[in-house]
Amino acid sequence: MTEKIPDPILEQAVAWLHRVEAAPEDAALRRGLECWIAADEAHRAAWALARKAWTLAGDVPPRFIGGHAPDVRRRRRRNMAVGIAAALAACFLVFVAQPEIAVRLRADSATATAETREIALDDGSAVTLGADSAIAMDFSASRRAVILLRGEAFFQVAEDRARPFTVQAETLSVTVTGTAFDVGFTDRSYAVTVASGAVRVAHAGAAGTREVALSPGQRLVIDRESGNAAQTTIAAEDVASWRAGRLVVEDAALPDVVDAIRRHYRGAVLVVSPFLRERRVTGVYDLRDPARALRVLAGPYGSVVREISPYLIAVSDF
Repeated sequence: MTEKIPDPILEQAVAWLHRVEAAPEDAALRRGLECWIAADEAHRAAWALARKAWTLAGDVPPRFIGGHAPDVRRRRRRNMAVGIAAALAACFLVFVAQPEIAVRLRADSATATAETREIALDDGSAVTLGADSAIAMDFSASRRAVILLRGEAFFQVAEDRARPFTVQAETLSVTVTGTAFDVGFTDRSYAVTVASGAVRVAHAGAAGTREVALSPGQRLVIDRESGNAAQTTIAAEDVASWRAGRLVVEDAALPDVVDAIRRHYRGAVLVVSPFLRERRVTGVYDLRDPARALRVLAGPYGSVVREISPYLIAVSDF
């Protein structure tokens, strides 16, 4: 399997590995694992990658302190989690390198981690490209189009009624004649937020194309898997707040918030917690200190954020 394994499946594989290593004699658990692996080819590939990571990490022998076996077991589980996280992050580079190269080849402008960039377009419009993001241009005498290849961007569009301005992000399309708005996407969702003017959003999903008109202060989030859309309001000063080093979210999926923080961290962020993926959060997070932002984000749910190295942060329930 050469395609990138989705993050949720990788997390499930690591969770299975943690459980079976903690209870190797549990036959029912082993049968459950076998059923999970057989259910999907992506499960099989994720399990193979997790096992490889475990082999690379090695099994840390227990060290008894004061004869408290429960403490040893807890320490061993922590060592296991850290070892798996570190090795899995290294293996994961194999899966992200190829898509990264493809994006770079298509992009006209791209940013690195924790970098933003102001781009002046020929028509008088301006783009602020978010961290770890990329765009391609398609401008002509009759057309103004930008393709968002990755990440997030804030657009301030010069009015030209003869040439509508279009932003394309995979199956999402945003069309305007003159306005300011933010577009971003993650593995889970698309999001469009309007600062001024009005936009028309079209999303081509399994049930057909759906169009929505948005006005200032409105935000639309579309779930990529289900196609479900949720519309909320946001204060004008909070639109694209990442430009000032702040991330302001309201009732957002926690994995999407992690992805936004991850783009500002010069390393890998590995979340090993199916529990966290189902959470929705509201808050303000400091993008200038990603580790602290992750602690503020995950801490209230009892999760642990470990800075394993200057280039690896692991978030887990153990």
